[in-house]
Amino acid sequence: MATFWANSQVYLISLSILVIILIRITSDNERHFLQHYLFLGLVVSTMVVIGTEAASWTTDGIPGEGARFWGTLLNVFNFIGLVVPLFLWVLYIDFQVHQDTQRFRKMTAFFGGLLVVNAVLSVLSPWGRLYFYLDEANVYHRGDYFWVAMALYFGTLIYAIVLPISHFKELPRRLRWPLILFSVPSVVGVVLQAAFFGVATTWPGIALSLLIVHTSIQNQILSSDYLTGLYNRRQLDNYLYHRIKARGAGATLALLMIDINQFKSINDRFGHIVGDQALESAAGVLRKVFHHEDFIARYAGDEFVVLLDLKDTRDLETVKSRLRAQFELFNATSGQPFELSISVGTAVYNWTERPDPDEFLKQADSAMYRQKFHLDES
Repeated sequence: MATFWANSQVYLISLSILVIILIRITSDNERHFLQHYLFLGLVVSTMVVIGTEAASWTTDGIPGEGARFWGTLLNVFNFIGLVVPLFLWVLYIDFQVHQDTQRFRKMTAFFGGLLVVNAVLSVLSPWGRLYFYLDEANVYHRGDYFWVAMALYFGTLIYAIVLPISHFKELPRRLRWPLILFSVPSVVGVVLQAAFFGVATTWPGIALSLLIVHTSIQNQILSSDYLTGLYNRRQLDNYLYHRIKARGAGATLALLMIDINQFKSINDRFGHIVGDQALESAAGVLRKVFHHEDFIARYAGDEFVVLLDLKDTRDLETVKSRLRAQFELFNATSGQPFELSISVGTAVYNWTERPDPDEFLKQADSAMYRQKFHLDES
């Protein structure tokens, strides 16, 4: 009985976490994307499995035909649903990697076949002692072929671990580590429950993993530009507002407004896919030039903003020279069909006049366009 109440509390906490995630998902603005529905299905299926597993504990060891019927039915459903969340998780990761609907259909058919086989074995289990059986006292026991269910589960889990690691570079930057770290609480929970019979840790581990992934992804969505992985305009405005509010006179805050020259011609000549690659390449160069403590954001279109502290305003020229040198190095070594050149406008925050963030950005933007106009005229 003590084990039952302990597990009940764990199930309740897990379901509470998943309800919070479910509420957040239903309010997301990504409802038109397949990955949204896969993640939604993952959360809902996990909730269903937790519910059936928790309910099955209420019938364990309870005498009577009624308890036997419900115990058998709940355990059958529990084994049928055992692999559904993991199948959906693999499909979610695979689609994030390949973004290929035809491949997605093939993967769905493959895992659908495994799901049917697992469902048949689950339904036959009460009569053949396959996955489980109930003794005369209605006490649950693992069946002779319980290992088949575990092999299917662990095989899928291992694949879900290897998949994001083996396709690390193909994954969007905002998803790489959340998808890899998802497996840590899940594996710990599964190993503990497999090693210590009666301890309910598998689904709480997965619920915790889902919370970590959802929180990480949502934070990235709110603060990052989807294409380049840099901070987005929303985060730039927020950062600049608090930075100006927090720092007083004497601090040297410099802003660089960077624009890719002739970016439209790259799109017109090579297409928008290559244009996106050009933006990603530009973001990569910026990461190499600036330090981790510098703030780099995609401002709009082909414009980028960098905020950094300087000891001396004369260092701005050194920074701009280093920036242009890195773009020249990219053009010489990248092997891309396009070349990247930039116009750079700078501004240093005036703590006496204390312009607002928009005015500060406008100062650098005007300086950048003056240089760009000069380049176009020359």
